[in-house]
Amino acid sequence: MKLSNEWFTALSQSDNGQLITVMGRGSLGEFMQSGKLKERVEITWKYEADEKGMPVEDIAEKIEVVQEALRKAMEKDKLAILTSVYTGGGEKNLGFLYPYRTGFW
Repeated sequence: MKLSNEWFTALSQSDNGQLITVMGRGSLGEFMQSGKLKERVEITWKYEADEKGMPVEDIAEKIEVVQEALRKAMEKDKLAILTSVYTGGGEKNLGFLYPYRTGFW
């Protein structure tokens, strides 16, 4: 199975009207059908937000560095696969799927 780096992006808003970007990974059919990815874990980073709920520039850059480091580390041996990213309303949520047998922590 080959992991694709194809993503879709959609815009939404929080209950209080702040912007939320929703990113989802496409082409996960083979992984899902294999039955190996049974568990989901989310990592949440609360951040200083601008008036729209998005991270301020310096924080956004730091978050991107951490997000990419986590993705590379988890996907290196398919310990976990980053499948969704929600940004807005003062927090970033990274959703990973992983095989239960490996444990995440």
